[in-house]
Amino acid sequence: MKHQFKATIHSLFTKLLSAFLLLGFLPLLFVNFMWYHNTSRIVYQNELSNSQNLLNQLNVRLENVLNTINVNTYPFLFDRTVQDIIASVPAAPDVKRENEIILKNVLSQIKENNTMISSVSFINDFYKICSVDSGVNYDILEKEHWYQDFMTYGRTETFTPVYINSYIERRGTEVIGWMRRLNYSTSSQTAGNFLVEISYSTINSFLMPSIEGTDNTIMIFDTAGNLIFHPENNRLFSPDPDDKQLFQKLKAGETLFNFDYNGQEYTIVSNRLAITDWYLIMAIDTKTLLSSTTQAARRVNIITLFVLIGTVICSYLISRHITKPIFQLSDTMKKVEANQLDVTMPPSSSHDEISILSNGFNNMLSHIRSLLHDIRNEEQKKRDAELKMLQAQINPHFLYNTLNVIRWRAVMHNEITISKMIISLIKLLEFSGKKTDEYVPIEKELEHAQSYIDLIRYQYGDKFTVRYDTEASALSCYTIKFVLQPLVENAIFHGLIPMEETGELTIRIQAEAERIHFSVIDNGIGMDLTAPEHNPAFKGLGLSNVNERLCRYFGPDAALDIHSDNGAGTHIDFFIPAIQTPPGQGGYADA
Repeated sequence: MKHQFKATIHSLFTKLLSAFLLLGFLPLLFVNFMWYHNTSRIVYQNELSNSQNLLNQLNVRLENVLNTINVNTYPFLFDRTVQDIIASVPAAPDVKRENEIILKNVLSQIKENNTMISSVSFINDFYKICSVDSGVNYDILEKEHWYQDFMTYGRTETFTPVYINSYIERRGTEVIGWMRRLNYSTSSQTAGNFLVEISYSTINSFLMPSIEGTDNTIMIFDTAGNLIFHPENNRLFSPDPDDKQLFQKLKAGETLFNFDYNGQEYTIVSNRLAITDWYLIMAIDTKTLLSSTTQAARRVNIITLFVLIGTVICSYLISRHITKPIFQLSDTMKKVEANQLDVTMPPSSSHDEISILSNGFNNMLSHIRSLLHDIRNEEQKKRDAELKMLQAQINPHFLYNTLNVIRWRAVMHNEITISKMIISLIKLLEFSGKKTDEYVPIEKELEHAQSYIDLIRYQYGDKFTVRYDTEASALSCYTIKFVLQPLVENAIFHGLIPMEETGELTIRIQAEAERIHFSVIDNGIGMDLTAPEHNPAFKGLGLSNVNERLCRYFGPDAALDIHSDNGAGTHIDFFIPAIQTPPGQGGYADA
């Protein structure tokens, strides 16, 4: 036996070792992984460097644009005529109108010289002039929060957040304001406020081409955290929580970091504009950074794939040859666990260890099937004998007394009662003598008990009353025969008949979850449960017989639950499963 065990280990080990040796592609995978890892890192650094260079170029170009706008404003800021006009108080209305024309022409020329400028305005105590020809409501402009902050804190220069210049009639475009406080050349007193509105759309057309065709994003924040530029315009006025968290990192001085933005991982590169102190950032999609690596890795992966395919095919064929009998044996054992005992292992011409196990398993199944067949035959014979015995145990004395009552009523009275008694007797005898399977609908079992009760009440008159409490859904389920009538008989003869006053019998059948709850309750004289072997209720077709059959068919949970005391009546409960179709029957045929 020990030698055979060692041979088995050696045989299986040899086959498994052959399969594992074919897994030589693992070193190939390792080399491929290391190459991809190192290449990805190098390409990542190169792509990151390119993105930083692009951002620096955009920074320089934005600085040049702002410098150009600043130079375009020189005719107003440094022109002697303009300076003289804003430094003096207009002597008369005509003089003021002439001055306004001069100032408006200068402002209009500034706007015409640079297409990025949307409008130019000058505001002081005497003049409120704009470069546009349409109506301007300066009251609306002066209520803008950034305008009020500029006036309140006495700033000399500011760049506003993006806003809509709705104060200009038929304008209402998105702009960025560049506002400066002008002082008199002879003193530090304020001569007025000079506002240049830069068109947001021109900035958008200037920045968007740099990210077209990519998943990258460019954004600009001012020093207060306001979005000056974002590809999604709605974010300018309703920033996302991610935007606020991103600004906090920028404010903390971080210039290169990873950030989860809108549920996607980005690498953030940033720098600042010297003129505006804005934060110019580029959010680079991590997948985009590795796109070049993907192209190079694809070629290597194609070669690796062919090697892997060949290795996998060889490994599969050998592994399948080794494990196929084991899988067949495992599947067969699972079917046996599911009570499918009519299965067998396919015959094998080999003489290895798996073949020995398969043949032994087939022999064991054959023996089990033979034993189960014998057990089923014995159980069926036992049930048939038990049912025949129960059907034959109808009390002859009870039949004699019943027929005797019917005879005397027929002699003494010419009533319909006799017909009813005969019908009840027929039903009782028909149900008891019917040779059907042991399972019947609960409704039929209840009718059998009712027929029995009707005959008893004809015999004893109004000795007791009967109350039925049943559910229709419960009556359509199935139970075994002769479980209700013996309990009713016990309640009548051992509880109600011996009473001097009128008693009450209650039969309750209810559906509860996946079970059927039976209750037989009487308010009779009760019985002593301490010594059931001396109590006639536990003999013949009595309680012990019913209890034994319930446990046999439905398990110990179906046992009778009896509560009784002398003089306090008897309460019997039991539960059975809610069976919709009985085992081995397609339904109950009403003969």
